[in-house]
Amino acid sequence: MSTPVFIKFREWLGDAGLTYGYKVQMVQWVEQKSDSGNMKYIVFQPNGGTPRVKDLSADDNVQVVLVSAKNDAQNVVQRAQDILDHVTDNPDDSCLNSVFNLGGMPTPIPTEEGRTVIRLLFRCTA
Repeated sequence: MSTPVFIKFREWLGDAGLTYGYKVQMVQWVEQKSDSGNMKYIVFQPNGGTPRVKDLSADDNVQVVLVSAKNDAQNVVQRAQDILDHVTDNPDDSCLNSVFNLGGMPTPIPTEEGRTVIRLLFRCTA
């Protein structure tokens, strides 16, 4: 059984140091009980793609959700830009084949608790 692409994408960003300082989560954001508002999160989610037929190429979409610490939007915006830059500079990868950003930098979403959420979308062609 092969590793899902969204997990490979998490490993790829982790190897580049882009998950450092963030609580890494899979599929959904769950605020930790010990979090007093200072913790930052990065969540990796599968987000559709194209059909996979035997050995033919297919696309897997991966959504990366960045959640800032409370009242700390600038750091999460900068990390989102760092991820976008990394994908732009490294579109070919032996593990993911080709990686592309879909949609650029989206509008940051504020939460009632004072956090900022940024959702980045990527296409991985395998």
